[in-house]
Amino acid sequence: MKRGKEGQSRQSVARLFGALLCLVLSGGVTVVGVASPVARFVRSAPSESNPLEVTFDASSSHSAAGPILTYQWSFGDGHSGSGQTIVHQYAQDGSYLVTLVVSDAKTPPAMAQGLIHVSGPGEVFALGTAVGQAAPTFELPDLKGTVLRLADLRGKVVLLDFWATWCPACTKTLPLLEDLRVRYQDRGLVVVGVTTDKKAGDAASYLAKSGYSGFITLWGSLDAARGVQAQFGVGGIPHIFVIDRIGVIRFSGRPDDLGAADVEPWL
Repeated sequence: MKRGKEGQSRQSVARLFGALLCLVLSGGVTVVGVASPVARFVRSAPSESNPLEVTFDASSSHSAAGPILTYQWSFGDGHSGSGQTIVHQYAQDGSYLVTLVVSDAKTPPAMAQGLIHVSGPGEVFALGTAVGQAAPTFELPDLKGTVLRLADLRGKVVLLDFWATWCPACTKTLPLLEDLRVRYQDRGLVVVGVTTDKKAGDAASYLAKSGYSGFITLWGSLDAARGVQAQFGVGGIPHIFVIDRIGVIRFSGRPDDLGAADVEPWL
């Protein structure tokens, strides 16, 4: 009886192995150990004759599992398309978040995103929190409950400050930000503070008492504010970012290290 069971076990294993082999050969399962494709793209420089027409090229995308079969584009203006190389004409100039998704026959799809400025620099700015990268998108309510999206401030230079009233180093640098705001507000500078106070009223009363009525202060909830702080990779506060008119980070560091020379080039 023991030999009979061992024989049946060997037959079951053989049948299972055969079935798996057929699935692999037919492309029915993902190849183990093969990474997903790598999605990459570049854009053309602006055309003098038609600066709103942009050519996107994804030929640098690749996959170790075989050829890339599909290239799907979202141009950031509500339109989409497909193809390794594609031309898209925008209705108006501005900044757009472009998304590329590539896929092969055997592994999960891969995605790449980049911020472009139409009728401006021909560069694709990768999303990230380092200087020279496109700032992450987010939305938070202000202290009155009105929701603000970072993208709503495109066209302005933004000083994005992470702070709290319980942080002495944070409150110490607020006069520096107020000085820059007053000096450059007519040239398009805005100061946006994300406060990590436990209560919105703490920030509201401190700013009112100190006379900082020109700041845009965002909160929503402590968890929401901390979520944006984590999204920007900020550990300790205060921490400030200078974000230019098209949404690219130009400075990242402590507010007391920030000077007019870090702001003026982007105005």
